[in-house]
Amino acid sequence: MHTTGGRRSETGSLTLFVAIAAVGMLAAAGLVADGGYLLAARREALTEADGAARAGAQQTTDGAGIGLPVSVDPARAEQAARGFLAGSGHQSTVVVDGDRVTVTVRSTYRLRILPAGTRRVTAVGTARAARGR
Repeated sequence: MHTTGGRRSETGSLTLFVAIAAVGMLAAAGLVADGGYLLAARREALTEADGAARAGAQQTTDGAGIGLPVSVDPARAEQAARGFLAGSGHQSTVVVDGDRVTVTVRSTYRLRILPAGTRRVTAVGTARAARGR
């Protein structure tokens, strides 16, 4: 330690504080940016799941127009939902239960700023077939 006139010099303390503060601020900015990108990825997955579920729910059985309860053709509904998702490249499951189609979309998001790897994004969309009026 260097002393001048009986007082200790604190020259290096300020540099250390600034370095630690800068690292902290960069980490906080990375969290905010990656968090925003992750929310956007979740919103995209939910939009895809909802759209695929609606596409599937439009595939009603032939009897739906003659007064019978509305139900979804499971094979056509799955085909329509998967067709809707074909360009996304995401994993999905399609479940048809009566008049309801549920689509689960799963994707992997790679963090862009923080070196923490990847995060799983999962979204579920559900639609019901309805009789047109």
